[in-house]
Amino acid sequence: MLNKRAPGMGSAVACIILDYVRHGQADVPDFLQGTDLDLTALRSGSCDVSLEQEITLIRNVISAEKNPFMLGFNIGLQYSIGSLGMLGIAMVTSADIMAAVQLATRYLLHTEHLTKVGLFIKQQDFIVTLSCDPKFSAREEEFLIGRELGIIAAIQQQLIPQQNRHVDRIDLTFSPLEGMDKVAQMYACEVFTGCEKNQIITNAAQLLMPMPLQNSYVAGLCEAQINSTPQESAAQENIEKEDLRRKLRERINSSLPVVLSMNEIAQEMHMSARTFSRLLEKENISWRDYLTECRLNYAQELLAKGVSIKQAAERAGFSSSSSFSHAFSRCMGISPGEYIRQKL
Repeated sequence: MLNKRAPGMGSAVACIILDYVRHGQADVPDFLQGTDLDLTALRSGSCDVSLEQEITLIRNVISAEKNPFMLGFNIGLQYSIGSLGMLGIAMVTSADIMAAVQLATRYLLHTEHLTKVGLFIKQQDFIVTLSCDPKFSAREEEFLIGRELGIIAAIQQQLIPQQNRHVDRIDLTFSPLEGMDKVAQMYACEVFTGCEKNQIITNAAQLLMPMPLQNSYVAGLCEAQINSTPQESAAQENIEKEDLRRKLRERINSSLPVVLSMNEIAQEMHMSARTFSRLLEKENISWRDYLTECRLNYAQELLAKGVSIKQAAERAGFSSSSSFSHAFSRCMGISPGEYIRQKL
């Protein structure tokens, strides 16, 4: 089964599009119309973007655009290795460009994209083909192909020194469009239009060039993360959440009867209070409620061990036995005394 794409990739793609069009004083909310996406959530990375939402965003962006191809190309130029997330790290730490291309090929085979990218070696040539699903309109295809050309140009500039870049030609199925001379200038080659396919033809000898941050161990770890199934990712996320809850409980319990503030806990975890608050929001609980829950669970453990109600209240950090009894009854459904009698 195909994964849609690497986690977080969709939100990064959407933000790159929005960041670029905002330079033109565009109305961002209009571009998000019909996507069910929230700009704040995109910025914080608390949501992802499906392929359906991405194409809706693109349709909104190009609706009044005279030249979707060059808009896509210019947006593609905004990409960096970091924009590709875990895939980008895996590529830049590969042994050489050949290994990075092979890794990208494996990634493309197991993920879905709006643009289909093919990577081939034919004799002395390395060929990158670009195509789109026939369901997309001509304007949408122009944007998508233009964006891929921009992304490839941007990544090429980051990975290959200028003196070693050798692109022989670019073939495009489109008629000549305004701005294609910028593409030719960026790739330092001739661009042919009205061709049978969209492709970049370059010298395969470049594939032997070492990557700047080669580290086979890091590359392997990143690829394993990319290729993990949604079930594996969800299981790992649950493990991490449980580990976080356990550490929080242990830290809170160790401080009682002194009650730590959220800022103190966040500082100890080397994160901002806002980031920590967002982690709790994902669990649908506030810091106050979580802290009360931990204190009550601690007090419950003490009661089960035979500690008196007054002592349990004091050791769990409650101001009085009555406030403890009220909180315990509200949360547990029974009073501390009833709980003790049930345990006898």
